Amino acid sequence: MEFLCDFRGKSRDFRNRVCSRCGSGDDVCSPKVKSLETSPNADCLLLSKNVNAEERDHVDINDGHGDSDGDDESVGYGDDGEFDVFALRKMVKVERRRRNEARVELEKERMAAASAAEEAMAMILRLQNEKSCTEIQAKQYRQMAEQKQQYDEVMFRSMQWIIMKHESERSLLEEQLRLYRQKLQQCLKGDETAAQSQEADPSSNLIENCMDDGLDVDPWEPVRPHL
Repeated sequence: MEFLCDFRGKSRDFRNRVCSRCGSGDDVCSPKVKSLETSPNADCLLLSKNVNAEERDHVDINDGHGDSDGDDESVGYGDDGEFDVFALRKMVKVERRRRNEARVELEKERMAAASAAEEAMAMILRLQNEKSCTEIQAKQYRQMAEQKQQYDEVMFRSMQWIIMKHESERSLLEEQLRLYRQKLQQCLKGDETAAQSQEADPSSNLIENCMDDGLDVDPWEPVRPHL
């Protein structure tokens, strides 16, 4: 509407152009055009009609042409100073296409960033799970090692106590063996002295035998030989 209102001052030129298309002279123009000229909004209506006529005559602009350097051409003016509406529409189409392309690219980047973020979160969760499992296993191994160490200490102490007990028993047995050996030696020496004394005095041997048997023997009585 802003552009249409700006062109009100040029309504006479547009009316002339419309009339020139219909034919030369006012008699050729249709009565509708004449009635529009007398209406209050004649300028705007004639401008819109003129734009529609030029739009029908103009060739449709292909979107593929927007990739060339012609996409950046500026708004031009005709020889009569009229605003080039088609160039403006072309710029609008180009800007709209660029906006759509930018929106598509932005959507692609957003999807890529979202997928990358999801992958990163999945990797972080997987690493956290692996870390927790590793920590649990390490804790279990640590507890097992501590329990084994405690068990080894208990077994070592018990083995030390058993060894000390065996050493004390061995020392006691060795002492008893030494005493028994001394007694045995003393007994052997006593037997040897007794045998020697018997060989030297047979009467004393007989007296000792009788005493061992519990008989009363007079030591002064002469010994009688057995028949």
